Amino acid sequence: MSHARLSEICTDHPADLSKILANLVHNSLLASDGNGRGMFYFLPWKKQHEEALFDVRTDTSVGEKSKQMPPELSSIPQELPLQYLDWNELPESLQLELTYLASSVSSSPRVPPELLQETILTLCKGRYLGWRVLARLLGRNADDLLKRTLNPMVVSRILAAAFSSTNDPRQAYIATGTTENKHS
Repeated sequence: MSHARLSEICTDHPADLSKILANLVHNSLLASDGNGRGMFYFLPWKKQHEEALFDVRTDTSVGEKSKQMPPELSSIPQELPLQYLDWNELPESLQLELTYLASSVSSSPRVPPELLQETILTLCKGRYLGWRVLARLLGRNADDLLKRTLNPMVVSRILAAAFSSTNDPRQAYIATGTTENKHS
């Protein structure tokens, strides 16, 4: 749960929600991870915070356990590979493949925006990649890449974000398979 999500479903003032969440964390009723607007909260007895996002619940209509996710996370595969958020955790063979795919952009300080976007879509085809991994591959400043390229690509729906908060430190992106037709 994030502060932003809680604000969407509660009528309390955001400042009051911040105090409530801080108090719950202080009293060990919730645990938190992340910083600032990327902070998210989970139950402290969960082994990992990801389990809180993909909680296993009993589906009473079927009588069996099923993974249920909130609507804003329904497009995220439950097996989101978190190692794709950290360059050092990527297998060497994947590092080599991704480096090769990004070479047309990383070798030049300035490239046309279309080439940058096309390369990002190629890198993110069929896999989630963290924005810091993308910045490293492309030889770009991570914050600038996020602001000028990744966020607009998500808005235009040619790239999908793993989490609704753009500031989530675990944020990763995947190509949607759709492209805008700019010639029509």
